[in-house]
Amino acid sequence: FRDLVARRKLPDGRIGWTENTGTPNFGEDGAFLGYRGVSRDVTESKRTADELQATTKLLQSILEVVPAGISYRDRDGTIIFINDPGAGIVGLTPEDLIGKTMREVLGPDGIIDSEEMILRAIASGQPIRDHILAPDHLPGREFLGNVIPINSADGKIVGVISIVQEITEIRAAENELRRLFSALDSLPDIVAIYDPDDRLIYTNGAVYPALDDAKRASFVGLTFAQVM
Repeated sequence: FRDLVARRKLPDGRIGWTENTGTPNFGEDGAFLGYRGVSRDVTESKRTADELQATTKLLQSILEVVPAGISYRDRDGTIIFINDPGAGIVGLTPEDLIGKTMREVLGPDGIIDSEEMILRAIASGQPIRDHILAPDHLPGREFLGNVIPINSADGKIVGVISIVQEITEIRAAENELRRLFSALDSLPDIVAIYDPDDRLIYTNGAVYPALDDAKRASFVGLTFAQVM
């Protein structure tokens, strides 16, 4: 046997581990006499490996509940890890995707915008930040994508982490807010909005009709007394 890890009780009562390698030993008459080999203490390395495994499981459990699609791909684009929201973007489960590339799963004609973004980051080795995605297979929905390359000690790319978060509701609220301000700007009456600290956060064109937008914007953040 080789590299057999065995549990043993240490003199102080703690549990330890040894890694053992041995070969059978026979007498001249062919009778089995036992094993001859070496044994080394691997208690600390086993404890470190167990702690790393526990930390990895904890991290994966956290990533599973984060409301964003998170994945890790190697330099070939093979999916090493992907959480449920990430797999859900293409209507699949993590089990459907892990160990495969998106091209293998979806076919050459099924590659989506987020995957093209990830492949660009792998090819260039450069991060991609705050990229807006509007997948054709999810009409009316928008996502914010970020890709972070992971490099080895010698600077070579070994994989990428991607984070894709849906921003459909945020974008809809931004558009609604823009429409509201556009309507306020067209009013002949003066409209000024102040925050609880009495600082101006918005004013329409009727306040200072002779000023351009840039000049009116310079008043934002001032108190009522400073504006007047």
